[in-house]
Amino acid sequence: MYNYVITRDKFLSVKERSKLLRCCNKEAKADLSEQRTTWVNRYMLIHLALNSGLRVSEIASLKISDLHLSGQENYLIVHCGKRGKKRDVYLDDEIVVHLKSYIEIKKTWGEPTDYDSPLFAGRGGNHYTTTALEISFKKAAE
Repeated sequence: MYNYVITRDKFLSVKERSKLLRCCNKEAKADLSEQRTTWVNRYMLIHLALNSGLRVSEIASLKISDLHLSGQENYLIVHCGKRGKKRDVYLDDEIVVHLKSYIEIKKTWGEPTDYDSPLFAGRGGNHYTTTALEISFKKAAE
């Protein structure tokens, strides 16, 4: 059986996490005022990843229809998680507010936000690849 050890360099401290989110928020506000999308998308990606524990591939495959943000229990559905399993991931109020705001911003950009639209879409309107999301995460962490 394979043993995997998580060492300190594999995760962010609370201080590092807060600093990363503050930086992304600042850059997103600047991009928003200049009608740019890069850091707005990146901030949503980072915030969602840090608050949900989703794998990159799970984030890449999310659709608007996977988000359930209007009930007493806010959650998203992962359709193909580890070993192909489906699961619900519950979300706190802060990330729910951010997701709702992000979807409204996408509408102002003219991006599709209908039921089957990707949450994170590239220029062609298709889902971002896991590689593109990994690169975005690494750039935010620089």
